[in-house]
Amino acid sequence: MDRNVPQTTPRAPRVLALALAFTAMLTASASFAGSAAAQSFPDVRNIRPSVTLLVDSSGSMERMPACTCTTTSCSECLPDCTAGDQNRWAILLEAFTGTFDTWSCTENDRSGYVGEFDHGYFIPHYEAPVGISTQQSNGVLDSYLERIQFSLMTFDGVATLSNQAALVPSSAWTGGFVTQSQSALGMYSYGDYKPFTFPGCATTYALDNGARNETTDAGTIIAGNLVSMGDNSADHLLINANVQDSLLNARPYGPTPIAGMLDDFRFYLNNHPDQVPVTFAGGSGDLYSGCRDHYAVLISDGYPNADMRGLPYQCDTPGYDCPYDLPQDIAADLCSASGGECTGEIDGMFVVGFNVSDPAASTELDAIAAAGGTTTAYYATDRATLVAALSAAFDAAAPGATSRTVPAFASSASVSSTTAKYQFNTGFIVGDDTIDRPWSGIIERRRFTCSGLTVVQETIDDAENDRFHIVLNNRVAPRNLYTVVPTAGNENSWLTNDADADIPLGRVPGIALGTPTQENLDIVVLETSNGGGTVPFAALNAADITDADDVLDWVYARGGADADRLANRLGDLYHSSPQVVDAPTLDRSDEAFNLFRRIGNVLARPTVLYVGTNDGILHAFATEAHDVDAACAASREDATACDHDSYDSSNEIEAGEELWGFVPPMVLDRLKDATTAHQWTVDGTPIVKDVYYARELGATPTATEYHTVLVSGLRNGGSGVFALDVTDPATQASGSSDGDHSFAPPKFLWQFTDANMGPTYGNPAIAQVLVDESGTLVSRAVAIIPGGLGTPTGAASAALTGDQLPDSISGVPAPRLQRRDHDTVGRSLYVVDIATGRLLAEFDSTTLTAPMVGAAAAFPGGVGQIADRAFMTDADGVIWRLDLSDSDPANWSVEAFHDIFHDKGWDVGEPAYNKPIISVDDNGNVVVIQATGDIDILDGVAENRVVSLTENLTFDTDGAVTAVGGTLNWELDLAPGEQVTGPLELFDSRVYFGSFVSISAATDACAFGESKIWGVDYINDDGGGGPGPGLEST
Repeated sequence: MDRNVPQTTPRAPRVLALALAFTAMLTASASFAGSAAAQSFPDVRNIRPSVTLLVDSSGSMERMPACTCTTTSCSECLPDCTAGDQNRWAILLEAFTGTFDTWSCTENDRSGYVGEFDHGYFIPHYEAPVGISTQQSNGVLDSYLERIQFSLMTFDGVATLSNQAALVPSSAWTGGFVTQSQSALGMYSYGDYKPFTFPGCATTYALDNGARNETTDAGTIIAGNLVSMGDNSADHLLINANVQDSLLNARPYGPTPIAGMLDDFRFYLNNHPDQVPVTFAGGSGDLYSGCRDHYAVLISDGYPNADMRGLPYQCDTPGYDCPYDLPQDIAADLCSASGGECTGEIDGMFVVGFNVSDPAASTELDAIAAAGGTTTAYYATDRATLVAALSAAFDAAAPGATSRTVPAFASSASVSSTTAKYQFNTGFIVGDDTIDRPWSGIIERRRFTCSGLTVVQETIDDAENDRFHIVLNNRVAPRNLYTVVPTAGNENSWLTNDADADIPLGRVPGIALGTPTQENLDIVVLETSNGGGTVPFAALNAADITDADDVLDWVYARGGADADRLANRLGDLYHSSPQVVDAPTLDRSDEAFNLFRRIGNVLARPTVLYVGTNDGILHAFATEAHDVDAACAASREDATACDHDSYDSSNEIEAGEELWGFVPPMVLDRLKDATTAHQWTVDGTPIVKDVYYARELGATPTATEYHTVLVSGLRNGGSGVFALDVTDPATQASGSSDGDHSFAPPKFLWQFTDANMGPTYGNPAIAQVLVDESGTLVSRAVAIIPGGLGTPTGAASAALTGDQLPDSISGVPAPRLQRRDHDTVGRSLYVVDIATGRLLAEFDSTTLTAPMVGAAAAFPGGVGQIADRAFMTDADGVIWRLDLSDSDPANWSVEAFHDIFHDKGWDVGEPAYNKPIISVDDNGNVVVIQATGDIDILDGVAENRVVSLTENLTFDTDGAVTAVGGTLNWELDLAPGEQVTGPLELFDSRVYFGSFVSISAATDACAFGESKIWGVDYINDDGGGGPGPGLEST
């Protein structure tokens, strides 16, 4: 039997302690078998629904909202660009693609669109500042990036050809005419042309309107084009970007051919290769066609027309034929309702009426929604209500409880009344189709106790405060929420505190890389002046202080918030995995650390769970009941005084109690949007480590050098990272009374962002590095920050050279000479001083070839150890090596270390979000182990790998490194669609990890998924290129 691949025979676990750790390998609620064992579990893929956006791009979208035409030209309803007006189309763009940081528009009379469908159209086009102003990532397409497979249709408003009469006999619709109909003259018609007849005329005519095609006959992308959801191997980031680009470049024009669009949508479902079932192995189609839900969302501002009904043609007169069925009849056909549910080609058609003032139009839109299985239409009048309506529809399309986080583990403290092991599981529940229903978070504590030699998993019990979200819901004491308030307009900037004055950064060349936008900032209470705070209403993107107080009521989930928020105080935990930090109990080789851990407030601090939620808060929760007096007294060591006067000692801290929450300044202006629809905010996983800020080599150790520091990116929440000093997480707030559960905030260190930074997917690494400060060698704590998510262009990169390729060394596989091309955003890497927030080093797209989405791992990485290198993986599956060995940051360098997909095509690489394992072999050589995969996309067919590499260095005669590469120890090819679902774990020279794969036939991937646990040798292969066995068969 081959023990290197998953087997169906269960394995005996090597170590009992690994039993809990294994659960960190998988998402959702799957159970586990033994090593390398396969077993069927509930399907945790959350197969993404296909949602087609049917967007009204008629000419009336150029008009202002809430304006009724009083003249034939309706010029009174056109926007005034000099006044900063936003028309309906601009509002729709911001709802879907995000608000423009600086709004402006340009009136274009369309006289320059010669040869285009809208040349000379009587309504001007008002161009949004696309490519001029940056946009925030707060559109619904951003919010549902990983949860829904979007496709897009906009109107084709030309029934025949723009240079032809409105009536063209069907006999004229031959090859040449049809081709022209699919060109600019016909507004790039999609689907089939349709014949029709009407009273008083014996001729049969034809037309083709509805939706635009994907491309021209020549393959050129057109503005407002159809964007399909892509096949099973499509890059969801690229598809989402294409949908946004199509909307941003579209020009509203013409009538409102809803019937034609719905008919074209039906054609799309039945004919497009992305939508139809796969009929033979390797054929086109959707492998998940039989189990993927399909929805449509129609957005319109008016009454359906352009279908020849009504005057003057009246094709709906008995005895005559209309080109299209009524919109509601098409919706009913697609839904095929039975028993109150859609059983046909779609699972529902949502309708959103936007600035609809005509009662007849509302009646029609309601009828379409009812026929499409969604009862009635939503209605919106501005961006906030449009976002809320769209979000309600999307939540109904992709409902349920989900987890995409890794559990955390902890032991009860030595002074706890209970001896237990804890596992903390987190997740979220999507809101339903109700407007303003928030997504809510879940934190569950599972307790494991011992009964003799038997491990007992205790029942989750609210009486034991095992569900922290319930504890928060039941909280009576006011919450302790804090933030940082910079000067107006600087909320999304590079900010620092005043540590530079206390722990100055000496003469280091790297500080010339820039200075923070604002310094000397500290944490304040999250309140406006009405609540005794200093948060200005403008920082919250609020209209006035009353509006700001309403936003903060929602954030706090207190009196003024709506009932749904009051019942769900914890926001959703989508990607932020919990991190547990306890009081350090063991000495290390660094005497300064040993002195630090004996400080009274460090000895007596509770064990804290840190996690971020998408209501804008980084939380600090107590993991168990904690009596400060008892902890302090029991922990006293030697003659060190246990100074606990700053603690609230009249009441013990409760299990699951929220000690405090921190709202990063970068998300302040997102909070208002979050009150009505899901927004990404604090979505990253916090990284916590004990470090000393700065120490000269050979200096006498002191107890106050060390600090417990938390650094967190925002992941989908934004392009930034923030840092806090959480050494003392439960100090009683100044001016508070014992028993009121009022805890002081942590210390704000900094917030960092950069124009080249994307959403910070890759977790930072915290490390000590050696820096020459004016001739003195100083070890400083730094954060190594990957640049984040970017957008692929869909093309191959230029030929790669220099540090973009691993060095040519014997035993190092030759890399791909081309990889995917990406925009410059995310193709960056930063090293930031922990104490001061100053930038020591930056690397950009001149070297880095893909967005740096993988978490960083420094080596050596132990507490107090000085790191000289770090590794991380980009979006294309290339591992990069950061050289930190020189004491001058100007001489630090980054280069490609290994191309995981070295033998594949330029467009095959996959990302690795989790950090690599860094270890050493018997000779002290560095070993790097990495796995690729994207656990947000568990319904794909991408091919992923796990690799083990040994660092291969070449030296010159003086001992300087001249070449760096990774000798391949082994590589494991996972099955199509299979991927590792959590961090790799190294124990006793073996690597353990979980994977997930669909059990699928060649034409159908709808069978429930399968989870596996792997155990392999960390460095030795099996003689055939794969990993050596990790566990023995039983």
